[in-house]
Amino acid sequence: MVLCTSGAPHKQDGPWAWLVLACVFMTGWLSGGVGYSFGVYLPVLMEEFNETRDKAALVGSLQFATFLCLIAVSSQLCERYGCRLICAIGHVISATGFVLSSLPRSIIPLYFSHSLFTAFGSSCIQGSGYLIIGLYFKKHRSLAIGFVASAVGAGAICWGPLAQFLLGFMSWRNIFRLIAGLYVALCFLTIFFDPNVEKDGQERERNVEGRSFFRSMFDLSIWRGPIYATAVLSNMIASFGHHTATIHVVKFALELGVSASEASSLFVFFGSTSVIARIAVGKLCDIKWIKPIYLNQAAEITSGVSTILLTQARSYPGLIVFSIFYGIADGTFRTTLNVLLMNSVGPKRMASAFGQGNMMISFFAASGPALAGKSTMDSQ
Repeated sequence: MVLCTSGAPHKQDGPWAWLVLACVFMTGWLSGGVGYSFGVYLPVLMEEFNETRDKAALVGSLQFATFLCLIAVSSQLCERYGCRLICAIGHVISATGFVLSSLPRSIIPLYFSHSLFTAFGSSCIQGSGYLIIGLYFKKHRSLAIGFVASAVGAGAICWGPLAQFLLGFMSWRNIFRLIAGLYVALCFLTIFFDPNVEKDGQERERNVEGRSFFRSMFDLSIWRGPIYATAVLSNMIASFGHHTATIHVVKFALELGVSASEASSLFVFFGSTSVIARIAVGKLCDIKWIKPIYLNQAAEITSGVSTILLTQARSYPGLIVFSIFYGIADGTFRTTLNVLLMNSVGPKRMASAFGQGNMMISFFAASGPALAGKSTMDSQ
């Protein structure tokens, strides 16, 4: 069941493809940017609910991990029902989740409304975005993936400082309701996700007929590829520490005596360098003699070293230097990961590979920020 439109198929890498890319960018700008700016709300939630750092950080880390984990489900839903419908449903789910997240009087309900509900909506939005780009692009696919990945960095540039600015005028609850309204507004961009695209013999075939949903989602044959298996394993380990910084950096900066506005502005430096890296690396991955897995490994090392050195920062300029290097590492890390997951298997198994890889990574991404918060509390 796929929602289709009549007329001649759209050409791959053609004008309509770039229009679809722009729409995917905007949906990723909101869902990714809002997710990455959770660190701005961390001190507010700790004060609001009188909770420890680890329990408040768990809301953000669970949200990100659940988002990655459920991409396996959303990818198969896209295969069965089409990217347009699933992306639209994702916007509605995310809007509902943010409205529900604005209501609790304790931290516990946020683990469900925000960490689970909005995460599933985001997985539908971003999962469908990557898959529709894989359908519309062939020659410039890696570059297009880089543009889609850069939406998160662009969102972080805007939503980090914007969230801090809005907190000066309204409560975090009303900000969540405002975000819910934006999800509803951007939902209408999905009308451009026309699945009527020309295909050739090498392009993806719809293979859900005759196969169960579960078997399609967990096609274990993808693990026979050494590049895919190696990429997922290394990124699982790297994700344990990689996502810790964005959740804790604002609170860490405040503890160093940095003002709230300066602390939130770190997302501008992080987001800017991440956007540049995502687009540049996406272009590099289109060059045949460049191996994305080597770029991915370099990003993992840079991310780890940057996060270790963050603990030694004692001033705002030091935090800026961290944000710049971490942004470059993050942009390279996420873009090359998506390229590896989507290009290291055949087009027929792209959705399963993309979903399973992110699902495996999610368990490590969830535990890192929470354990970092716990260790900080124990050391004080």
